[in-house]
Amino acid sequence: MNDDKTRFVFAAFCLLGLVAVWCGALFEIGRQKRGGAISKRHFRWRMISALLWTLILGTLCFATLRFWPGATSNAENVKRFVPLILGAIALMLPAFVLLIFDFYLTAQTRRLQTTRMKQDLGEIARREIERAQTEARLRENSGENP
Repeated sequence: MNDDKTRFVFAAFCLLGLVAVWCGALFEIGRQKRGGAISKRHFRWRMISALLWTLILGTLCFATLRFWPGATSNAENVKRFVPLILGAIALMLPAFVLLIFDFYLTAQTRRLQTTRMKQDLGEIARREIERAQTEARLRENSGENP
């Protein structure tokens, strides 16, 4: 592939990533409005993560399309390209930390939901046993007094 095609393919992947991040963010906002399973704090961290990835992917796309140092580039383009790329790369560290933190919060939420579900199932089973025992006693008592 030549240099122009490569940079346009890379920019297209960055734009595709932007679309994916924002579709996920919009989906998460809708789910949170309907009473999502995650806490408000967890939701805020996810939105900050989406914003960070938007900045990263948008910066990479813009720098690649606008300031890519090609064969006929001037020094001004290089001076603008390098700080943009370094800034995007510097934002990747906190973005990955937030990603790992999101995985941790998701696992914690899943454990709490599993525990709550087991407790609810235990309560349902207890009520069902009590109901069956009550019915058995009633049948037994009605059998004694015909």
